[in-house]
Amino acid sequence: MKAFIFDPIWNQLITDDLLAKLKCAEIEIVVIEELAPIAACESLFHGNDERILAINPDYVGWKVSSDDYKNIPNLKGIFGAATSFSWIDRTYADANAIPVCNIRNFSTEAVAEWAITMMWNLARQVPRLIKDGFPLDFDTDFMKYRGLELLEISGLPSRGDALVLGWKYFIGLNRQGALLTLIQSFRRSLRMRISFFRPSLITRIREAS
Repeated sequence: MKAFIFDPIWNQLITDDLLAKLKCAEIEIVVIEELAPIAACESLFHGNDERILAINPDYVGWKVSSDDYKNIPNLKGIFGAATSFSWIDRTYADANAIPVCNIRNFSTEAVAEWAITMMWNLARQVPRLIKDGFPLDFDTDFMKYRGLELLEISGLPSRGDALVLGWKYFIGLNRQGALLTLIQSFRRSLRMRISFFRPSLITRIREAS
């Protein structure tokens, strides 16, 4: 079996242990690092070997259509390097019993850390400072750029899609349960309170601001 891997940073991510496991599974690896349409890989569309398609979503702009893979001969599976697989059109795959797989909890810790980092940036008004060119004249700018208190918005549902940071700011988390659990563990260490809301209530947030 051949594994066609479309990933510009494959060599930076793969470990010797994983390579050994792939070798034991007798999988021939074909890595495509140069960014180009999937159709540009001619060897993917020729031959009768069983093959799987593995894709870093950043390689394809988070979009794979059925037309991108329906002409691949003897395709046995499609693997996306992400928690979500909604960016892969499964119409042809479902009709032809081709499994489409994701990676559970992919980058969960990294995304949680990034969400917390974004929160601190907002609290310290870093985006505003960047926009204004870092004036930082202590006599005139201290009050304007001082840190903001992160307020909880009360009366919102306990389940949803975003971490509320104040009356004006929110960070989308895209329904990742494990990610929310990890952020909850962070907030306990920081003695934070977290509220969540659904996208349908975004108008309510804007009105409150």
